[in-house]
Amino acid sequence: KKLLFILFSFSAFAQQSTVEEIKYTPRHSMALLVGGTNRWIQVLPSRRDLIINYTELGLQYARETKPNVDVFGTLLYGLNGSRDRYASAGLGLRYYLRDRDKYKLKPFGQFAGEGLFDNNYNQTRSDVDFVGSIAAGVDYKVAEHWLLRGLAQVGFPFFVSGTLDPFNGRGTNFSTTLGLVFEWG
Repeated sequence: KKLLFILFSFSAFAQQSTVEEIKYTPRHSMALLVGGTNRWIQVLPSRRDLIINYTELGLQYARETKPNVDVFGTLLYGLNGSRDRYASAGLGLRYYLRDRDKYKLKPFGQFAGEGLFDNNYNQTRSDVDFVGSIAAGVDYKVAEHWLLRGLAQVGFPFFVSGTLDPFNGRGTNFSTTLGLVFEWG
């Protein structure tokens, strides 16, 4: 019994002295985004193609869920030369292909879902689109907490309201975006 007690006591002491509590602090980031979007739409009955070009400005907040994986929310506002405007709100997941702590150049892939609202009545009857998108991009660390971001994204609508709907029209969104990112945590 004494030997069992001594072994148990030594085991508990050894475990207590070797276990270190490691606290994980997730990263957070806020990005200012500037870019352009081309909305390509084909009305199937007439086979007429429409391309609407927008210049966009937006904000994105991201939070790291585990190392090299972020969940993010994005708000964008776009306009073109006429009175056409659009706004979108989206949520997504970003996965970095390299360890962010070790490299200045950090490529990533992401996918997102977004609601896109436009006021282009002549071509889309002021519709609301729900879009799924995939993207590839890269972050480049320029200072301690500052990054530059480049991104190319393709979006595919899975539900469209207005005159263009999943049965009589198809479309894609292609956007290129540059961003300035502040990261903390």
